[in-house]
Amino acid sequence: LLSYLAQDYGEAVRDGKILSQSEYDEQLEFVGEVVRSGEQEKFPEEIQADVVGLQSIILNKASPAEVAKLASDIRWRLIRHYGVPTGPTKEPSNNLGKDLYVKNCASCHGLT
Repeated sequence: LLSYLAQDYGEAVRDGKILSQSEYDEQLEFVGEVVRSGEQEKFPEEIQADVVGLQSIILNKASPAEVAKLASDIRWRLIRHYGVPTGPTKEPSNNLGKDLYVKNCASCHGLT
């Protein structure tokens, strides 16, 4: 979600103005989910404070560069904190990828 926020927020907001309400609503939904995840998973206090700060700058329609920088920074700090691998340890499965796409992506992006 943090990667998505970093990459796609600029499609929703520019120069403090909403370009696409549906994209902006999605950004708000996703950052809200990150806030809830942080509360549920007990992110370190300083990281959770930055997550709440990210939500605040999105609500205030900050620049895409500012949102991307903070979202990316939080993402890397979480990766380091939890020791999340950042690359596959074996060759990806096309069948599993197809199943995951149908389950998690197709509802918004279509089956093809």
